[in-house]
Amino acid sequence: MFRGFAGSFGSAIGGGIFQRVLRASLQRGFDERGLDSEEESELIRKLLGSPRLVLTLQGVQRRVAMASYEEAITYVFVFGGCLALVAMVLQAAAGWKEPVGEEVVGDEDEGEEGRDGIV
Repeated sequence: MFRGFAGSFGSAIGGGIFQRVLRASLQRGFDERGLDSEEESELIRKLLGSPRLVLTLQGVQRRVAMASYEEAITYVFVFGGCLALVAMVLQAAAGWKEPVGEEVVGDEDEGEEGRDGIV
């Protein structure tokens, strides 16, 4: 159950970050090239919904869209890597101690011989 929640939340967070970075990158790229704002906003909306649309674009629009997708996916991977590093450090800092008061019990089948069969 928890793995399902983790996957859902991870997808939602990762997808949200991706969408936010992609939108900002597309907006910035189109603004820098002076494209028509009405046409630009409609194209951004379509690109956010369908990455396949990039294949139909030409020229400056295609370059901006591809660079924006590259930036967004790079940002998600870097964010995920940093998050994994933080989780690893927190887990290592938590430490591990042996259980108190428990003794190690061997197999009852071994008898006088050890596991290797050597007496």
